[in-house]
Amino acid sequence: MIGPFEVLEKINPLVYRLRLPANYPMHLEWEVEAILGHKISSRKSGRKRLYLVRWKGLDATEDSWLSEHELRNAPELRREYLRSIEAPRGRTKRDT
Repeated sequence: MIGPFEVLEKINPLVYRLRLPANYPMHLEWEVEAILGHKISSRKSGRKRLYLVRWKGLDATEDSWLSEHELRNAPELRREYLRSIEAPRGRTKRDT
């Protein structure tokens, strides 16, 4: 239990999925404003890409790491981020 809520899942040491009452007065969806970076996580279950996200309407102290699965509802934002980090295809010294 966390406060009066039942813990459904421990996602990581700082994040828990809770069972909330249907009439709980809280907005339970947040919009990702931007993807700020990424890292590769090496866990027992394999290597996974994690994305550092900024939440719309929240400040940098609330930035958090999300898996590709957790970003499944923001595919265009993820595609835009991946395009932005691709190395530009410039000229090599041999081209000059």
